[in-house]
Amino acid sequence: MGVSFRRIAGSALIGAALVISSASSSSVATTPNYPTRDIRIIVGFSAGGGTDIVARLVAAELSERLKRSVVVENLVGATGALAAREVAKAEPDGHTVLWAPTAYAFTAAAGEESGYNIIDDFEPVSLLVASPALLVAHPSLPASTPQELIALAKEKPGEISFASGGAGSSSHVSAELFALRAGIELLHIPYQGGARLTAVLQGEADQAFVDVQAAVPLVEAGELKAIGISIKDRSKLLPNIPALAEAGIDYDYSIWYGALLPKGTPADVVTALRNAIAEAVHSPKLSEQFDSTGSRVMGSTPEEFRTFLASEIGTWKEVFAAAGLAEQSSN
Repeated sequence: MGVSFRRIAGSALIGAALVISSASSSSVATTPNYPTRDIRIIVGFSAGGGTDIVARLVAAELSERLKRSVVVENLVGATGALAAREVAKAEPDGHTVLWAPTAYAFTAAAGEESGYNIIDDFEPVSLLVASPALLVAHPSLPASTPQELIALAKEKPGEISFASGGAGSSSHVSAELFALRAGIELLHIPYQGGARLTAVLQGEADQAFVDVQAAVPLVEAGELKAIGISIKDRSKLLPNIPALAEAGIDYDYSIWYGALLPKGTPADVVTALRNAIAEAVHSPKLSEQFDSTGSRVMGSTPEEFRTFLASEIGTWKEVFAAAGLAEQSSN
């Protein structure tokens, strides 16, 4: 997928270690006048969803480090566009932050009229966390590994189905990316949100990409079988489950979360916020929470996030074109 999570994670860990180890001083020592008031993190998706939950975990830890309240505000609408427009027009002083999940790359790739440009209207701060998905199948599917699934799909083009949370959803495009990289044709069956998991459990669909935490208990109970995890290498949490890339394909997919500031925010403010965020996500409390879900803590530099974001948009443009998607994306 262009810029890999593995490479960013490695350099981000080095950067975070330097920030944390050098900081007998605070992470904001180079910018003594920041922050001067409470910070708003604007989330464009519903309270209680995965995007919101991760934002609130980071906000609480960030507040302790900056010694200011960090408040999460949900501004829901137009697949995150209302939130993005709100932050894009905010004062570029580091006190209004856009919480940016993968959905923004989908929107950019789909060419939607959103009223903002995720590359041109913002200053990247950091890629924070990346959460893999698990490709699970009904036990009756005569394939149990990535290699077997690909071989079966090539024998039966268009007959092996996958369930998704709707056209353009993360569970849809992750499967389309898998099909594209593997050179196979799969049958898409859209459902509403989490109903895709029920569909696979009941045998209405052969397989689906689902959240690791939701899938693992069902795999352990024998109600589903795990075909593979969506990241480049095996997960430390699930070492016995192969990576889909082990089939010899270029596949590395995660739901990711990052932070953006309005265009024109001073570089020292961007750096101060990035350093504080790196400390927050690598704190023992958050590291343990993210590790327990199989997520990867990143804490990248602004430059790494900028490069990664552009690469992601390029990847999803390719997938959307191959899948015949146009102006469809959701979280």
